[in-house]
Amino acid sequence: MTTNGEETGATGDETTTSSSRNIVIIALAVVVTILLGVILGFIVSGGLSDDPGSELAVDTTTTAAVTSTIAPTTAPSSTAPPTTQVPGQVTITAIEDTYTDALEPEDINGLSPVLEIEDDPPEIKTALVRFDVAGVPEGETISEVLLQFSTVSAGSQVAVHLVDGEWNEAETNATNAPALGDRVGIILPQGEQGTLAELDVTGVVTGPGPIDFYLTTLGDDTTEYASRDAGAGAPALIVRWGG
Repeated sequence: MTTNGEETGATGDETTTSSSRNIVIIALAVVVTILLGVILGFIVSGGLSDDPGSELAVDTTTTAAVTSTIAPTTAPSSTAPPTTQVPGQVTITAIEDTYTDALEPEDINGLSPVLEIEDDPPEIKTALVRFDVAGVPEGETISEVLLQFSTVSAGSQVAVHLVDGEWNEAETNATNAPALGDRVGIILPQGEQGTLAELDVTGVVTGPGPIDFYLTTLGDDTTEYASRDAGAGAPALIVRWGG
């Protein structure tokens, strides 16, 4: 039989246990609240910023580099004149070139890696080169223009003329070649392969647009220059302004 005293003691023990549990729960809640406050404070204070010193920082430099690496590129238009520009100067490479051969009058040599020039009848070869002058700032006056060829084999002197008539590298051969225009000047032979053969054509090139040159030889030794299809040393115009 349980007495009233025993019942009272049991009830007291249960009350004490319940109070202890409440204290533990409250303490856990306080700890969780503190931890959440620390985390939120870390975020707000810039813990997830782009600061390179932070372990969680985003490396924007690396991201930009990767983006640049995989960015798609656009191939240049085949009709645009290839140019290389530095202050006060632009280098313009040929947009068309070919040579004709009197012994092979039907041959079209627009894709040949060399331009052959010879005058040793019946072997007569002449070359045609076209540029599209561009890149000179508006309002600037051209002060100097140099016509350059990379020597493949040096022969006789080469006479440079303007062109009187139409032509293109895809169709022109000895049977339909245009006539010679006025002579512009003479290029002296250069001894070593890769040496630049050069002629000042400042008085001929005065502004933007296409300009054609005809190359003939003044002797019977064959001269060869690299063409625009050679991969390096293509015919070029060096156009300067100002100064």
